[in-house]
Amino acid sequence: MSRNLRGRINGSARDQSLEKNVIKQKASAIAIITAAGLLQACSTLGASFAVSDEALVPRTETAIGLPSSQFTISDRVNEGVTARYKVVTKSGKQYNCFVGGSLTGIGKSVSEAVCKPLDGSAPSQPSDKNCDALSRAAGRC
Repeated sequence: MSRNLRGRINGSARDQSLEKNVIKQKASAIAIITAAGLLQACSTLGASFAVSDEALVPRTETAIGLPSSQFTISDRVNEGVTARYKVVTKSGKQYNCFVGGSLTGIGKSVSEAVCKPLDGSAPSQPSDKNCDALSRAAGRC
């Protein structure tokens, strides 16, 4: 009888140990899911927090090849991780532009601007001061 009772006690302790392990695993899984959710939430805040109006100007200068004194930015709309906006130059040319942005573990990340002329013409070539090796390789200057 004492052997049977000892087996039940030991079995009960084993069950408790297994139960504790299961609880630890569930807690770890919940922590991982919560952390992933927070990271996803930060990345979906994207454009509204990561892309400042000041960040649009130099990127737009590079994209259309004009200094900021020659254009205005308007009608900004944040769509998830993308900021879309319109550009009108002093000469009257209009562009639809966008940049992507997100918050990362080390700070903000903002892509280069992509601008398309509304009149269907080819995008402006960047000026020589903005023509780097990557722009030359892409045939932009």
